[in-house]
Amino acid sequence: MDNSTAPALAANSSGSVTLNTATVRRFIGLIALFVAVLWVSGQLTGHASDAGGRAALSAFVLTALAAAYAYAPRNPGHAMGAVAIFMWLTTAANMWVFSGVYASGMVFFTLVISMTGWVLGKRWLIRMVAASALWIAWMAVAQVQGWHQPAPLPPPLHAAANWIGSLVAIGFFIAEGRRVLWGLGDQARRLASQLQQQLDTTQIQHDELHGLMESMPAAVAAFDANWRLLRCNRRYKEFFAPQAGDLTGKRFKDFAAPELAAQVGGIRDALQRGDTHVSRMHYRPAPDAPVRWLELQSVPQMRHGKLVQSVVTTVDITHTVQAEEQLAMRNRALHAQVTTQTQALDATQRELQLTQETLLNAEAKAAIATLVASVSHELNTPIGNSALVASALASSARALREDVVQGTLRRSTLEAQTASMLDAVALLERNLQRVQVLMGQFKQVSADQASEVRRRFDLAGVVKDTVDAMRPSLRTQPHAVVLHLQPGLVMNSYPGAVGQIVINLINNAYLHAFVPDTIGTVDVTTRGVEGSVVIEVRDNGAGMSDEVRERLFEPFFSTRIGSGGTGLGLSIVQHLAVKTLNGSIRVSSSPGMGTTFEVTLPLEADEPAPASAASSGSGSGSGSGQHEGKIGPSA
Repeated sequence: MDNSTAPALAANSSGSVTLNTATVRRFIGLIALFVAVLWVSGQLTGHASDAGGRAALSAFVLTALAAAYAYAPRNPGHAMGAVAIFMWLTTAANMWVFSGVYASGMVFFTLVISMTGWVLGKRWLIRMVAASALWIAWMAVAQVQGWHQPAPLPPPLHAAANWIGSLVAIGFFIAEGRRVLWGLGDQARRLASQLQQQLDTTQIQHDELHGLMESMPAAVAAFDANWRLLRCNRRYKEFFAPQAGDLTGKRFKDFAAPELAAQVGGIRDALQRGDTHVSRMHYRPAPDAPVRWLELQSVPQMRHGKLVQSVVTTVDITHTVQAEEQLAMRNRALHAQVTTQTQALDATQRELQLTQETLLNAEAKAAIATLVASVSHELNTPIGNSALVASALASSARALREDVVQGTLRRSTLEAQTASMLDAVALLERNLQRVQVLMGQFKQVSADQASEVRRRFDLAGVVKDTVDAMRPSLRTQPHAVVLHLQPGLVMNSYPGAVGQIVINLINNAYLHAFVPDTIGTVDVTTRGVEGSVVIEVRDNGAGMSDEVRERLFEPFFSTRIGSGGTGLGLSIVQHLAVKTLNGSIRVSSSPGMGTTFEVTLPLEADEPAPASAASSGSGSGSGSGQHEGKIGPSA
């Protein structure tokens, strides 16, 4: 059965109309009752000869109705169709057997037509009317022509029972139909009311959406899957087709500038994949007009994996792009300026390093010059004494020769002159030995300072010789240098760098540690520690603050600039200890508690030999924080 054309006997919650199983079963039960009543009345009112046929026919119909009744829950429409067919066939058979066109059972055609027309729809109504009319016409022709002789007319009571039953059944169908119609009318009115409310709501939402789209500063448009415009706002038309009329249903290429239409291929590919796409487009609205930049954000709407609609938002970003270009130009100019300034700074830094190297060379040479001056001053006394003794010896020799020439030499005079000359020679030997000792010390220290040759040496000897060479210059002040040297510490390193460290640390203490009118002590200690040696220079001076200690090794930092301090002594010490000798230096100090420098050096220095102490200035310029400026022994 075609359910799409069948009216319903009940309405579902969604407002659509479908056959109701309970109603179908009620129809089938009523028809079965009607058939049973007709069979009983026929048995009571009909001919006895027809009793067997009526019983068989009624049993067939009741069996068919029972089958339809059982099948109704699975498909009510099919069950009603089966009932209609069985009833029609039964009516047709009854006409053929009993009285032909005069058979009272023909009233069932009316019942079947009413049921099928109401329950099963227009198609069934037409088919049943046509089939019934053709069958009645055939029976009439057959009877007229004598081709068929049906049984005589049924008794009046039997015919009356058939008609009364048919009228009752038709009345039931009409009453049931009226009830359903009224129910469907109410349902239709409710659905119409709901539909009107939904239409009103939709119109309000449409108006709000339209107002929102029109008030947006961006251009908004929606396209279908075939890239035809569904709707757009006023701003969109101003962007792409200010002179065109209604754009609805048109493709983008039909109204947009050709150079814009050529740029949408990538957008369409992304939307077909279901990807949101953001892109920029540019074009000239007119040949002499400036370039205009647009940013498009395209959002796809997919259904079952297919694109059904896309919403495109377009913003004019011409000013933004211009600002970006200006910013890029400024960045390039700034980069060029920074490059130029960086090159200038590099040149300045190289000049500064050269200047610092020169100053450090001068500082190192100044230390040697101080040694030379102090040793020269120390040599003046024994050399002057030797010259005086030599002059006296020469005078005694000349007097002795005159006495010998004149023949006046006496034994007592000879003995006296000889004794005097022996005393002078002894004094001369002592002075020359002093000169020899001083020159030996100075020679080794100055050679180490100048040559920077890597060799094996005894640390205690190098420190002692260095301090002894400094003593003539240190005697100008009342302070004392006390040595505590562990013997047997043999190093394979650079003795000149070690001596330079000792010189600068002692000079730093004498210059910064002691306040006027005080007598201080500088203790120089050496000791071995697990493959290394430690040189410790400690004073009992004024100490230094934390701020000064943090800047202690910075080049050119000194608290005595202009009063004897250059700010390079400790910078040289730090560079020699760390860079040249591969060691480390640590300082501890606090105000009023003196200062201690602790230099830790390996017994074996690394190869190759580093640059001179003077050239160490370039290393100190790296900002390692070196300095002579200690404010007590502190700078």
